Amino acid sequence: FLSGSAPSKLCALAAVGGALRIGAGRMARLRSRQRSSRLQLRAEDPMLIPQAVPVRDERNKMVNQDGTSRYHVGKRVEILSPNGQWREGRVVEMKAEQGSQELLTVHYKGYNAQYDELVAAGSDRLRKYGPIRDSLLNERRGNFKLEVPIGSCPGCGIQMQSDDPFQLGYCPPEKMNVPAVASMGERLRPQDEAMLLLDATGGATAGLGAAYETRQCAQGRWKVLENIIFDIREEASVDAARTGESLVQHEQFDIAEIVRDAQGRSFLKLTHDRGWAFDWADIRGARVQIIGPVQQPQELIDEKRRRDTVCMRCWSLWHYNDVDDIYRCGFGEPAANEITPADFKQMFIDTLDNADPSKEGLILVVDIWDFTPSLRILQMLGSYFRSREVEFELKIIINKVDLLPEETSRGRIMAWLMTRAEECGLPKLKTQDITALSCKLRDNIKTVGEMLTNRKAMDTYYIMGAANVGKSSLINRICMRQGKLANEKASSVQDGFLVSALPGTTLQPLPMKFQPGGRDVTIIDMPGVFDAGSVFGKLVFEDMKELVPQLKEGVRFTLKMQAGESLYLGGLARMDVVDGLPFHFTCFRPKGMKVHMCKTRESRKAERSFGGKTLTPPKTVDRFEELRSTWVQHSFSCKGAGWNNAGCDIVVSGLCWIAVTGCGTSTVDVWAPEGVDVYVREDPLMPHEARWTRVYYSGHVDLFDVQGSKRYQGDTPLRNKAHNLGKNRKELSKKGRGLEDFRW
Repeated sequence: FLSGSAPSKLCALAAVGGALRIGAGRMARLRSRQRSSRLQLRAEDPMLIPQAVPVRDERNKMVNQDGTSRYHVGKRVEILSPNGQWREGRVVEMKAEQGSQELLTVHYKGYNAQYDELVAAGSDRLRKYGPIRDSLLNERRGNFKLEVPIGSCPGCGIQMQSDDPFQLGYCPPEKMNVPAVASMGERLRPQDEAMLLLDATGGATAGLGAAYETRQCAQGRWKVLENIIFDIREEASVDAARTGESLVQHEQFDIAEIVRDAQGRSFLKLTHDRGWAFDWADIRGARVQIIGPVQQPQELIDEKRRRDTVCMRCWSLWHYNDVDDIYRCGFGEPAANEITPADFKQMFIDTLDNADPSKEGLILVVDIWDFTPSLRILQMLGSYFRSREVEFELKIIINKVDLLPEETSRGRIMAWLMTRAEECGLPKLKTQDITALSCKLRDNIKTVGEMLTNRKAMDTYYIMGAANVGKSSLINRICMRQGKLANEKASSVQDGFLVSALPGTTLQPLPMKFQPGGRDVTIIDMPGVFDAGSVFGKLVFEDMKELVPQLKEGVRFTLKMQAGESLYLGGLARMDVVDGLPFHFTCFRPKGMKVHMCKTRESRKAERSFGGKTLTPPKTVDRFEELRSTWVQHSFSCKGAGWNNAGCDIVVSGLCWIAVTGCGTSTVDVWAPEGVDVYVREDPLMPHEARWTRVYYSGHVDLFDVQGSKRYQGDTPLRNKAHNLGKNRKELSKKGRGLEDFRW
């Protein structure tokens, strides 16, 4: 074309133009046909045809407007058995319609297939699954009964007092005092009535045996709360003769007066001389409120009673997730009745001394994310067993596994912990003695419940562990109480044990009786043992909450560092690579802790620019300078085990840990506040993460770039999900990305 004459060039251009016009016409016709075919498919698409709107009929079933059922094979239902009891079942087969109804084959749960029944879809014998489950859950919750001594705070277990606000257990005098006895014609306040009806002091308070006229009171109408048939008594006594008239669930009635007996039970006299009823009863060994006022829901009265009687420290933690430093054990100005870390340790030892190994067992809760305090408890138990020559039934619960990578093998984590327990001198554990779970995700909680309901279970179990490992959260999950996370505020629907980010929330043992199948199993929530070497003891509560990880997974990343480079771990510690070959350092840290990488010679400049500002915690420059002045040096020589596995972990107790991967040796200095434990763990917890979590520091605090890399699962290479962010650093933003944007 280029070498030809001008006419030939013109002919060639004309030919190309004609071809392009023909091609364009063909493409237009093709697009028109595709558009028409899509319109035709769209008109015939059954997903776009208006469907029958499901409605709910009076039998609590889902049916369509045309009468067809919404059942399907595998759906759980409740079926009325021939003996008149509702049982759980499952639809295993749907047969052809007979008339206008479908025939369902329902299999009874727990029975053989020979008992399967053929039931019409619209039969009154079928209903949606739910009431049976709710009754089982309520029965399960009713089997747990908190047994806090009278006068003790149900949140932390400390003895309450109203004399000194600078002592633990302080409660304002107006909250401690019982309302004065009202005259017969005086109107009672609703909160006074709630205290009168729900007071748990056993009627020891003077004046509670008097009769109160309640026709003019705010709570004049009452109802039956539980699913029972209540027989009205002729007199104000449980053993009195029946009148022959009964009350059923949700039935409402008016009362004339209230009388309190010596056991703390309130008797309600019905109007028109119908007889007497009472407010609570022992059902299967548990105290159950069976009658309550209509105008104020019973659960709100229970919540008010439960939260109005806690100490000021627990009230602040529950409602505001905050507490004054004077109420923190082992921090700042001590309270007059301060409980020191040594007192917690002695309480731990005294409990073991008074326990009976033949009837009482230990459940040790371990925090796999911050393992150092739990390691100290394992060493303490091993030393105690060797010195006393006793052996308890020991169960170990590994908590917070949700903070580890999702693909982490729990079997490997359990084997790793079993090795640590043997190194601490504990007797050899079996696989069934260790359970890995997550209290936050309610994962594997059922296994712990089955352990307590086992016929071989001990009479008493002590829930032990270090501070802040999740002991109270575990009990909340076991007894199906609705609690909150460590850094959340309370809501009106929560009724569980007090949980907070503060180490040492529980100050005294809190016993709870569990009654499965007629047995009595006592569960005792023990105070956590303080670890004096944790960084938590150096922080104010505001900074401490930043280090309590609440992500589904903790944050981890890998940086390649060489001699002369430093990594700041928030404003709390610094790691310097002093000598040796370049290594990969994989940091496992909470989201609230920011990191910064720089040259070691520029470290002081970085501290002046970022310390207490963007490099947090601590959140203020003054607190950063105060902690920085207490830093001490720890030197380690790390030996690599190859580029596929980490050779060791550098652990800063309460803050983070760093896996070291590479070949050869590297000398590392770690600077941390004086008293904080910094050590090398020879057996790394997560040894393989450096292969697919490599990032490049962008120069800005906690902002990184990432390149495409390979990830290996077994022998199968998988592309890194962050690979789509760009193959080179130029394609990324100038300041990089936060680590929360990367999903490895």
